Amino acid sequence: MANDVKNILDSIIDDTDNSYPKGKGPVFDKDTVGATYTRTNYTPQTFDAGKFKEKLSLYVLHDLVSAMMHDEVTDLDNMIDSSIMKHIQNDYDGSCYGYLCAARDRLKSPLLTDVVQEVDDATEDAKNELEDTKDDDALAGEINIAVLLKDVTNYDEFREKLKQQVSDKVVNDVSGVITKRNDAVVFDDLDEELKKEDKDDVDKETQESVIFKLCGAIVTESAIQKDPISTEEGLNRAIVEYCLNEMDYLFKASPKVSMYDRYKI
Repeated sequence: MANDVKNILDSIIDDTDNSYPKGKGPVFDKDTVGATYTRTNYTPQTFDAGKFKEKLSLYVLHDLVSAMMHDEVTDLDNMIDSSIMKHIQNDYDGSCYGYLCAARDRLKSPLLTDVVQEVDDATEDAKNELEDTKDDDALAGEINIAVLLKDVTNYDEFREKLKQQVSDKVVNDVSGVITKRNDAVVFDDLDEELKKEDKDDVDKETQESVIFKLCGAIVTESAIQKDPISTEEGLNRAIVEYCLNEMDYLFKASPKVSMYDRYKI
């Protein structure tokens, strides 16, 4: 019976005509990450296990960056996704899944081993569900990382440590420079830090702030490319880039060009 089921699944996946909506949602790649899909705006495609693993891996990396930003990422999801994909493509010529696997191998980490295994298992589960339904919307929705990583030992503890350590570094980096205004990027505890700062130290800290230097470089680069952005957007991008740099450091990854060299800061 098991072989019969396997043969049925293999025949569904290998079948190249579109008479059956193979897979239960769109195939996601770098160009479609973060998009919202409905029955009317995509064509069902053959389920691609590799691309599905890539989507899941992107969600894991996104979750880690969100934790570093203290989960205050309202309206920044697409920016985070595109920044991650650009970083992976430009600096590693690889994939999000490959990035996780390489980190697992370098660090000999049981936790990352479990993360990668959960991605593999979730992909296999999605493939196996093909036998149960022809509902092509079932995999089109958002992926719940908490559910995906429910069996990963101490992932939540790891995430909380990231949240505390990296978000504190961000707050400390910019606390002497960001002022209270409606369009400012503000972490929960940033206002308290601002109250403690001596106004005379603001100019000095502006010079020392990695994130503000990065923000200036990003805004300038966008202007040169004739695609100008606001300082607020530049600051958001700078914080995301800073978090990606922290993730590289955490995973002992070596990008082709470091953040400091790329933006000459």
